Amino acid sequence: MATVEVLGVEQMLQDLRKIDPEARKQFAKDAKQIASPIIVAAQAKYPAQALSGMKYRWSQNGRQLLPWDARKARRGVQVKVDAGRRTDGVVTIIQKDPAASIIEFANDSRLGQSLSTLAWGSPARVMWPAADANLTDVQSEMVKSIELVAGNINRRIAAI
Repeated sequence: MATVEVLGVEQMLQDLRKIDPEARKQFAKDAKQIASPIIVAAQAKYPAQALSGMKYRWSQNGRQLLPWDARKARRGVQVKVDAGRRTDGVVTIIQKDPAASIIEFANDSRLGQSLSTLAWGSPARVMWPAADANLTDVQSEMVKSIELVAGNINRRIAAI
């Protein structure tokens, strides 16, 4: 998993929530728009049908994990903006669909071996390649957005 750290962003977002909640909401919308190339690339990698056995229902501990649904997998790729104390990142791209997460990370099981021998490759099959292909552009746009928000906050503080 790759991380990009920009110092002060978490504190900036926490302060922004207190100073100007609307600007905080706008930053979250902008972050989602900036990350869209990664999301679109990841969504395009999900096929209509994964493995033949994934079309059957399967639940574990009362939570339904399968059947595979490509639409749900594509909709499951989302951007999360969170500057809370218990988070590892401020802007993260996540997969919320359980079946797609299984495909993404299945490793030592028979399923993981089947996915690895087919065109899927090794774990981190969809999200990481999509992020890797678009990371530099998304990073530079995100830094520009953060600098814009920080500049607006500084101008407001200086005007007081």
